[in-house]
Amino acid sequence: MKERLERLSLKNWLLCIDRALEKCGCTRSDVDYLATLLVKRSAHDYLMEQLGLGPHQTRYLAEFGHHGQNDQILSLELALEEGRLRDGDLVLMISAGIGYARNAVLVRWGETRKREET
Repeated sequence: MKERLERLSLKNWLLCIDRALEKCGCTRSDVDYLATLLVKRSAHDYLMEQLGLGPHQTRYLAEFGHHGQNDQILSLELALEEGRLRDGDLVLMISAGIGYARNAVLVRWGETRKREET
């Protein structure tokens, strides 16, 4: 059950993320920071890899443990303190409930800046 739920959960989380991005006219490559609830490290790393994000674009909360709905807020607070967030960044906040429900919220952080050409 645990293995089936994990595979399904990550797949469905990415589906939820992609739908939220699509509704905003964005893609995975537009995400600048991921704020998520505390999940096991392998699941967190998998999501980061699938989103094309590096370690500086999230905050893993292992030293704090899981605080439920406050995890994403804690992630944002730490990101601000550590200089991981800048004005204009697209922040993806994700969470789940009991493994069967997922949500994704996109927030344009601070003042809008022009996207840099890469």
